[in-house]
Amino acid sequence: MKDGTMIRETATFVLEVCAALPYLTELSLVETNCTSEGEQGITGLEFLMELTSPLASPTREIERLSITNIKEHYSPDIGKLFASWKSLNFLRLGDADMSTGPYANHGKLDFPSYQPEILGFITVLPQSLQELYLEINGPGLFVDEDDEFDPIFELSFAIFYSLEKLHTCDIHAWISNIDGGLGSIPEKVVFYRRLPPSTYLVGIPSKEIWTSRMDRIYQGSDPKVAKSMQIMEGHFEGEDAEEVWLGGYTNKGTGDGGRRTNRRRKIIHALGGSTE
Repeated sequence: MKDGTMIRETATFVLEVCAALPYLTELSLVETNCTSEGEQGITGLEFLMELTSPLASPTREIERLSITNIKEHYSPDIGKLFASWKSLNFLRLGDADMSTGPYANHGKLDFPSYQPEILGFITVLPQSLQELYLEINGPGLFVDEDDEFDPIFELSFAIFYSLEKLHTCDIHAWISNIDGGLGSIPEKVVFYRRLPPSTYLVGIPSKEIWTSRMDRIYQGSDPKVAKSMQIMEGHFEGEDAEEVWLGGYTNKGTGDGGRRTNRRRKIIHALGGSTE
């Protein structure tokens, strides 16, 4: 993959590698800026169509898939491409740069308009899925108020009703902060975790849905982290998450000094980034 588009030759190469590894269970595709003369550019949708069909079940048994940038926005049509991956239990994706996309509104990321497409993408994913991590890429976009992220924050029940084995779902929004540009952690994040109920309701299957939300405005300030829990009734399968995100960590976002640095390092580590 390269910046701006997908390469048909990349899809061909990936499929050739997978063909040589018939028992491959994990596939990770990382975006690069490397190009060669004569390569054929294709859209993200075309790339995914070429890739997903040959690697679907029962031909292959891919369990974990990561793609840093699918060059498309999340939508039901994109989600359906993964529906036949019946062995998939871990999915991590990043979407196209939102800065010039349909959900850029006068320099702001239009979360209310994008939310139905994100939910539509999630609800058609395979029922085998247990962990889902989505990144929204809007490095040139911003929001004025924290509540503009609320439409993403309010998806927990719809997500866990649709995917009965899912126990973990994170949505990271990499958008510009008030200082301009990106920092070391996303500006807006929601962490959903499905846990067993602390009190069982006789004859009523239920789970605890824990939601941790992180909001950040300035690059140098503490992120604000809040958590909440709701009881959800319904049919569930598979294992639950081990714990609430970061052990139930919360923060008012007003700290400073050494303790603030330690908290930031803790969060960056939990997000899988470097603390250097």
